[in-house]
Formats: sequence, C-alpha cells, structure tokens
Amino acid sequence: MVRNVVRRLTTEEELECKLSILDEQMRSSDDPDKNWPVGDILDALRLRKATRKALIGHLNAKENDLISLRRLMNVVIEEDIDPWSDTPWPILFKVRNIGIKGYRSILGGIGRLQLGEKCRREWEQIAKAFLERHLNQ
Repeated sequence: MVRNVVRRLTTEEELECKLSILDEQMRSSDDPDKNWPVGDILDALRLRKATRKALIGHLNAKENDLISLRRLMNVVIEEDIDPWSDTPWPILFKVRNIGIKGYRSILGGIGRLQLGEKCRREWEQIAKAFLERHLNQ
C-alpha cells in the first residue's frame, strides 16, 4: 500500500517536471504552427484518461504523432449543424467520452497552457470568434 502511494507520488512529480519543461518550450517557441507530439500536448491539457483517449481517437492519431497548437485549436472549435435545431454545435460534443464535460476540460486545458504572446493572441482570436458566433444567434 505505501509502495503504491510512493510510486504514484513519484509519477506525479515526474509528470509535473515534464509539464513544466514543456510549458517553457511552448512559451519560448511561441509558434502556433510548430508541431508537438500529441501525447505531450494532451499531457499539458491534463485531461481525464477517457477524454484523452477519445480525443486521440477523434484526431486519428497516436501518442507520438505530431500536431500543431493551431490544428488543435481548430479541432476544438470545429462545428457541425445539429439536425434537430439547425444550430451549429462543436463536433467534439458528439464524440463519445468527450461530451460537454470533456469539451469544457479541453477548453480549460488550453486556457491554462503557458503560451507565448503570439499563441495566446491566436487562441483568444479563435475563442472570441467562436463565442461571437454562438452568442449572436
């Protein structure tokens, strides 16, 4: 029992160390088109396992495949028309094990990323345009 607790704490410490290095690399790179390993980006978002696995499936990716922050941001706001109400809804709402809760955690994860100025502006522009489309309906 104690061994499991120590192992889990060690793993969490290693993950936090890895994430702080990744945060610094992302901040210093400040390039929304730079490709990063999918697994690293999803680690940085701190998603639940089910949400993480579902997002990887939706991306048709593997942990070591590469994705840019811009591509991830665009996937998050990608929309489809709801056939019952003729209103646009994020496609990720319909992905099993993501839904509204997972979607909110993905948005929160992107918002918590330690991005550089250029990437932060990019995300703010994408999010603002997305919200304006939905608030003006």
